[in-house]
Amino acid sequence: MSTLLYDDPMGGGPDINYLEDLLRELIARQVRFVVAGGVAAVLHGVERTTMDLDIALEMSKENVERFAKAVSTLGLRPLVPVPVEVLADPEAVRQMVEEKNAIVFMLADPAMPLRKIDVFLTSELSYENLRSDAVSVEIPGIPLRIVSTRRLITLKRAVDPPRDKDLFDIRALERLERLARGGETSDG
Repeated sequence: MSTLLYDDPMGGGPDINYLEDLLRELIARQVRFVVAGGVAAVLHGVERTTMDLDIALEMSKENVERFAKAVSTLGLRPLVPVPVEVLADPEAVRQMVEEKNAIVFMLADPAMPLRKIDVFLTSELSYENLRSDAVSVEIPGIPLRIVSTRRLITLKRAVDPPRDKDLFDIRALERLERLARGGETSDG
């Protein structure tokens, strides 16, 4: 069982669990999404800290409306002067990707900027692409779909230039895969 804890830099301690709050609100609103990035790595068993939630959002009008209500309830706002509902417009998303070189649509809480959700925009990182081999996990009371270990490794290898955290995740995920196949002991 995984727990997503956030250590409050303001001294409030690890009882603030905003990642779980974000996930609970999305699930409560019946938003269709797949978790990727650091949260997916943690849920696969990688021991590391992550600050934001990366998701592939199903971009239908109805789902984007549910997502918009969820993020509004959470106090999250787009970091660009564009309404969340624009995500339901394929042409607008295409323009963000092609003309602005955007990979994600970022939302954050102005009162606590570390509370962030990044919504993938590119077709390679789309809900339709990532859900095909997503796996189901549950953290207390939250059923989730997360990208598979193999897909997460592929996504992290595609980051250019490679970042230290992605290289760490790749090594850790590959080790977890070897352990799952019985090819390595936990202490070596």
